[in-house]
Amino acid sequence: MSEQAQDTAQDIFLPPTIAETIVFYISLAVNLANFFPIIYALVYRKFPPMRAQHVGITVSIGIGGIIFNISYNLVEGMAKYEGILGACKLWGAWIMFTLGLGIVMPAINMRLVLFYRIFVTGNT
Repeated sequence: MSEQAQDTAQDIFLPPTIAETIVFYISLAVNLANFFPIIYALVYRKFPPMRAQHVGITVSIGIGGIIFNISYNLVEGMAKYEGILGACKLWGAWIMFTLGLGIVMPAINMRLVLFYRIFVTGNT
C-alpha cells in the first residue's frame, strides 16, 4: 500500500488573484479604520454633535459588521489559504456567523423595535 499525501487547501482551491488580494487589503484597511469613529462615539457620547441615543446599539452594529466583513474575506480565500483557515474553514465560518451576524442581526432588530416604539406608538 502506498501512502498518499493528503490534499491541502492550496491543492484544491485556486490561489487568489492580484485583484482579489488588493481588494482584501483595501477592505481590511477600511474596516480597521472604522474602529476609530466607534471608539470616539463611545468615549464622547455626551458631546453635542455625537449626542445621539442608543450609541451602544450603533457600536455593536459597527463591530459586528467589521468582524463579518473581515472573516468573510478570509473564508473566501482572498488572503490565501494559510494558517488555521486553510486547514479548516469551519473556524472562519463560525467567526463570520456567530461573531459577525450574531452581533449585527440582534442589534438591528433591537434598533427596529426602538424605532417602532418611538415612531408608531409614540413612547420615548
